[in-house]
Amino acid sequence: MEIVRTDGVAKLSMRNLASALGIQAPTLYHHVRDKAALLDLISAEAFRSLNRPEGAYDHVTTLAEWVAALRRDIALLRGLYRLHPGLARAMVDHAHMADTGLRNSNVEPPELAALIRLGVPREPAQRMIEAAARWTMSALASEDSVADPLLRDRLFHDGLALLLLGMERELESRAASYRS
Repeated sequence: MEIVRTDGVAKLSMRNLASALGIQAPTLYHHVRDKAALLDLISAEAFRSLNRPEGAYDHVTTLAEWVAALRRDIALLRGLYRLHPGLARAMVDHAHMADTGLRNSNVEPPELAALIRLGVPREPAQRMIEAAARWTMSALASEDSVADPLLRDRLFHDGLALLLLGMERELESRAASYRS
């Protein structure tokens, strides 16, 4: 992550990483198969390193509160990817972005558990979270193409507002139909 932070993802290579670690590149290949696998590891570490408030989803009692918690998470994610130039674009390009693992994981993420607790069925809840993750990564990946930082911020926040408004309406509808 330090190489990406200081030099950008374009300078990340197995050879550069091995050099930074003080080892030979072939040694690194015993632990990491290729650059795509390395990007997967970096992405996973990026998500783990987010400084999310402990229990942020444990006490939400409404979908509006859930959306507010998700907005905070997305802002944290944006900040992290802004510190690592090109990482979001690389994740999108390699199609490893936003693989939230919701469908194949034994661990239930707190944002999913909260939606289910609020009455949203599992399948639409998983889809909404995955859609939000994919929109966020795609939006972050395209930010560098907007030179004006004020416009870049405005476009991101306007898009996020529309996404979250639509999500909240759809989740309300799903929860209501589930209760019926």
